[in-house]
Amino acid sequence: LCAATQREFRLAGFGSSNTAASPITESSGQANANGYRDLQLKLTVTGLACEGCAFYLASQLKAKLPEARHITVDFAKGQLTVEGECGSQYLSLASVRQAVAAVDASYSVELSKPSEL
Repeated sequence: LCAATQREFRLAGFGSSNTAASPITESSGQANANGYRDLQLKLTVTGLACEGCAFYLASQLKAKLPEARHITVDFAKGQLTVEGECGSQYLSLASVRQAVAAVDASYSVELSKPSEL
């Protein structure tokens, strides 16, 4: 994983980043044409009041995180999934947290615990 994402991952109390129940997964294949590997972040999101809030958050994050290829917010599960390139200019755990807070200060995200995946 990217050094900054690895650090946040360890600080959140997770071990190896490529375990089956990891909230952060990185492809094990070759780097793409940009020199990056694919990254998927699964985060627990709080502060959403309804399905409309989830849709709004997803649409706003797509604008704020242009390097993310795929963003989903599952209101029922309280989960945000972001997929893109590890190490790209915009996509890191910190950049996702910052973008969520910029959409609405009452929303927050944390790495999903293995039991929540």
